Amino acid sequence: MPVQNVSSTLSSVSFRVFRGSIFASRSEAGCFILPLDFRLPSPASVMMECMSDVATFIREWTPTIAVFATGAWVLVNSIKEERSRRETDIPAMDGTLSVGVIRLDAEKSIVAINAIWRNRGTVPIRMMTRDTRIEIFAVAPDIECGALTSATNLGEPVAVHTPYADHETFLFEPRTRSELQCHVVLKNKSVYLVRWNLLLDIDHPQVHPWHNIREITCDLRQGPA
Repeated sequence: MPVQNVSSTLSSVSFRVFRGSIFASRSEAGCFILPLDFRLPSPASVMMECMSDVATFIREWTPTIAVFATGAWVLVNSIKEERSRRETDIPAMDGTLSVGVIRLDAEKSIVAINAIWRNRGTVPIRMMTRDTRIEIFAVAPDIECGALTSATNLGEPVAVHTPYADHETFLFEPRTRSELQCHVVLKNKSVYLVRWNLLLDIDHPQVHPWHNIREITCDLRQGPA
């Protein structure tokens, strides 16, 4: 209950003093209650309160921000290292060839060409199946002495075989050994140079595609031992 009732009108605002407070109203719909000792806060106190809020925010959110920043830094660096590794990594493919002969008759033989390919690297390597090919060159008896290479003095191949053209993909996994084989029919009484040209789809900025070539001779002048 009010202990003192004082009415005055100033700019259509009425004030009534109650115990410990001033009741100020502009209308019946709205009112403000202010304490008798009400004072506007000083700029210094406002600044201190803002600084306190900022300090509280920093103290509470710094660990979370640090975790996100560390994760972003690790992600960016891992992407950069992976890109750098792909640009500098050279495929470590190694392979050997061997041949086996089965005589059909006096004129022809079946030659089994065996290849062992080893991916000694740390990343998988994809074979370009439609372009990988085996070329077979006949070595003439009157060939001149010197280096024997399929690219210089043997002319056109007598046979070209693409054994994996029907395969959609072929992948050499890291640290694995793959044994591949194909068969061709050749005429007897000749010596042949077999050239296996393995084309690899390497994600490398300077080399694409990557050729891995192995060669071996096959003597069909005599029957198989």
